[in-house]
Amino acid sequence: MQDLGNNTSRSQTGALLLSQFNLTPPYTVDNAYMNVFWGIGQYTSAARNANAGGPLGQVGLLFSATGLGNYGPALASDAQNMFGGAIGYERYLGSIHRKIIFEFGGVAKDSAIAFGGQFEQALGSNFLWTLGSYVSHQKNHKRSVGYGVRSVFSVFF
Repeated sequence: MQDLGNNTSRSQTGALLLSQFNLTPPYTVDNAYMNVFWGIGQYTSAARNANAGGPLGQVGLLFSATGLGNYGPALASDAQNMFGGAIGYERYLGSIHRKIIFEFGGVAKDSAIAFGGQFEQALGSNFLWTLGSYVSHQKNHKRSVGYGVRSVFSVFF
Protein backbone atom coordinates (compact mmCIF):
# COMPACT_ATOMS: atom_id res chain seq x y z
CA MET A 1 0.00 0.00 0.00
CA GLN A 2 1.34 3.43 -0.92
CA ASP A 3 1.40 6.40 1.44
CA LEU A 4 -0.66 9.15 -0.22
CA GLY A 5 1.39 11.89 1.46
CA ASN A 6 4.61 11.08 -0.41
CA ASN A 7 5.59 12.17 -3.91
CA THR A 8 6.61 9.51 -6.42
CA SER A 9 7.81 9.68 -10.02
CA ARG A 10 4.15 9.35 -11.11
CA SER A 11 2.59 11.57 -8.45
CA GLN A 12 3.89 15.07 -7.67
CA THR A 13 2.55 18.23 -6.02
CA GLY A 14 1.45 21.22 -8.06
CA ALA A 15 -1.47 22.95 -9.77
CA LEU A 16 -2.67 23.56 -13.30
CA LEU A 17 -4.57 26.72 -14.21
CA LEU A 18 -6.33 26.52 -17.57
CA SER A 19 -8.37 29.17 -19.37
CA GLN A 20 -10.31 28.40 -22.55
CA PHE A 21 -12.04 30.96 -24.75
CA ASN A 22 -13.87 30.30 -28.00
CA LEU A 23 -16.36 32.00 -30.26
CA THR A 24 -18.38 31.32 -33.38
CA PRO A 25 -17.76 34.02 -36.00
CA PRO A 26 -20.97 35.60 -37.35
CA TYR A 27 -22.75 33.77 -40.19
CA THR A 28 -20.66 30.60 -39.76
CA VAL A 29 -20.65 27.36 -37.77
CA ASP A 30 -16.87 27.60 -37.39
CA ASN A 31 -15.02 27.85 -34.09
CA ALA A 32 -12.15 30.20 -33.19
CA TYR A 33 -10.40 29.46 -29.91
CA MET A 34 -7.62 30.57 -27.58
CA ASN A 35 -6.48 28.42 -24.66
CA VAL A 36 -3.79 29.34 -22.14
CA PHE A 37 -2.36 27.43 -19.17
CA TRP A 38 0.03 27.85 -16.27
CA GLY A 39 1.53 24.75 -14.67
CA ILE A 40 2.67 25.54 -11.13
CA GLY A 41 5.15 23.25 -9.42
CA GLN A 42 5.49 19.59 -10.37
CA TYR A 43 1.85 19.09 -11.37
CA THR A 44 0.81 15.59 -12.46
CA SER A 45 -2.71 14.31 -13.02
CA ALA A 46 -4.03 11.79 -10.52
CA ALA A 47 -4.44 8.88 -12.93
CA ARG A 48 -2.96 8.76 -16.40
CA ASN A 49 -2.08 5.91 -18.74
CA ALA A 50 1.36 6.28 -20.36
CA ASN A 51 -0.24 6.31 -23.85
CA ALA A 52 -2.93 8.86 -22.89
CA GLY A 53 -0.61 11.87 -23.11
CA GLY A 54 -0.17 14.64 -20.61
CA PRO A 55 -2.71 16.78 -18.78
CA LEU A 56 -2.48 19.54 -21.42
CA GLY A 57 -4.26 17.53 -24.12
CA GLN A 58 -7.34 19.78 -23.97
CA VAL A 59 -5.27 22.91 -24.67
CA GLY A 60 -5.16 21.99 -28.36
CA LEU A 61 -4.01 19.68 -31.13
CA LEU A 62 -0.35 20.51 -30.56
CA PHE A 63 -0.50 19.29 -26.94
CA SER A 64 -2.69 16.21 -27.39
CA ALA A 65 -1.43 12.64 -27.53
CA THR A 66 -1.18 10.92 -30.89
CA GLY A 67 -2.50 7.62 -29.58
CA LEU A 68 0.29 5.81 -31.44
CA GLY A 69 2.48 4.26 -28.76
CA ASN A 70 5.30 6.42 -27.42
CA TYR A 71 5.13 9.15 -30.08
CA GLY A 72 4.66 12.39 -28.19
CA PRO A 73 2.78 15.55 -29.09
CA ALA A 74 4.31 18.49 -30.97
CA LEU A 75 4.68 20.48 -27.73
CA ALA A 76 5.44 19.19 -24.23
CA SER A 77 2.26 18.33 -22.35
CA ASP A 78 3.52 17.58 -18.85
CA ALA A 79 2.47 21.01 -17.39
CA GLN A 80 5.35 21.11 -14.90
CA ASN A 81 6.62 24.64 -14.20
CA MET A 82 5.56 26.06 -17.55
CA PHE A 83 3.29 28.60 -19.19
CA GLY A 84 1.87 28.46 -22.70
CA GLY A 85 -1.13 28.19 -24.93
CA ALA A 86 -2.67 27.70 -28.35
CA ILE A 87 -4.71 29.75 -30.81
CA GLY A 88 -6.71 27.94 -33.46
CA TYR A 89 -9.48 28.00 -35.99
CA GLU A 90 -11.82 25.10 -36.78
CA ARG A 91 -13.46 25.51 -40.21
CA TYR A 92 -16.31 23.32 -41.43
CA LEU A 93 -16.11 22.60 -45.15
CA GLY A 94 -19.61 22.42 -46.61
CA SER A 95 -21.14 20.36 -43.79
CA ILE A 96 -20.42 19.13 -40.30
CA HIS A 97 -19.00 15.92 -41.82
CA ARG A 98 -15.80 17.60 -43.05
CA LYS A 99 -13.57 20.07 -41.21
CA ILE A 100 -10.07 21.45 -41.07
CA ILE A 101 -8.29 22.88 -38.03
CA PHE A 102 -5.26 25.18 -38.00
CA GLU A 103 -3.43 25.88 -34.74
CA PHE A 104 -0.42 27.84 -33.49
CA GLY A 105 0.95 27.25 -29.99
CA GLY A 106 3.92 27.54 -27.72
CA VAL A 107 5.41 27.04 -24.27
CA ALA A 108 7.73 29.45 -22.47
CA LYS A 109 9.64 26.76 -20.53
CA ASP A 110 11.45 25.36 -23.58
CA SER A 111 11.06 28.42 -25.83
CA ALA A 112 9.14 26.09 -28.12
CA ILE A 113 6.60 27.01 -30.79
CA ALA A 114 4.63 24.89 -33.23
CA PHE A 115 2.13 25.13 -36.06
CA GLY A 116 -0.18 22.30 -36.99
CA GLY A 117 -3.23 21.34 -38.93
CA GLN A 118 -5.75 18.55 -39.03
CA PHE A 119 -8.33 17.44 -41.59
CA GLU A 120 -11.29 15.23 -40.62
CA GLN A 121 -13.78 13.51 -42.93
CA ALA A 122 -16.74 11.49 -41.67
CA LEU A 123 -17.53 8.49 -43.86
CA GLY A 124 -21.08 7.50 -43.07
CA SER A 125 -22.09 7.45 -39.44
CA ASN A 126 -19.52 4.97 -38.13
CA PHE A 127 -16.21 5.90 -39.78
CA LEU A 128 -13.84 8.87 -39.44
CA TRP A 129 -10.64 9.59 -41.36
CA THR A 130 -8.19 12.05 -39.79
CA LEU A 131 -5.05 13.45 -41.39
CA GLY A 132 -2.80 15.77 -39.39
CA SER A 133 0.66 17.30 -39.41
CA TYR A 134 2.81 19.76 -37.48
CA VAL A 135 6.16 21.52 -37.50
CA SER A 136 7.83 22.75 -34.31
CA HIS A 137 10.92 24.65 -33.21
CA GLN A 138 12.55 24.35 -29.80
CA LYS A 139 15.45 26.57 -28.79
CA ASN A 140 18.53 24.90 -27.26
CA HIS A 141 17.43 21.38 -28.09
CA LYS A 142 19.40 18.59 -29.79
CA ARG A 143 16.91 18.55 -32.67
CA SER A 144 15.66 22.13 -32.83
CA VAL A 145 13.14 21.49 -35.63
CA GLY A 146 10.60 18.71 -35.34
CA TYR A 147 7.81 17.60 -37.64
CA GLY A 148 5.27 14.85 -37.95
CA VAL A 149 2.43 13.53 -40.06
CA ARG A 150 -0.23 11.01 -39.09
CA SER A 151 -3.28 9.43 -40.63
CA VAL A 152 -5.93 7.66 -38.56
CA PHE A 153 -8.98 5.68 -39.63
CA SER A 154 -11.50 5.24 -36.78
CA VAL A 155 -14.47 2.90 -36.57
CA PHE A 156 -17.22 3.67 -34.05
CA PHE A 157 -19.61 0.96 -32.86
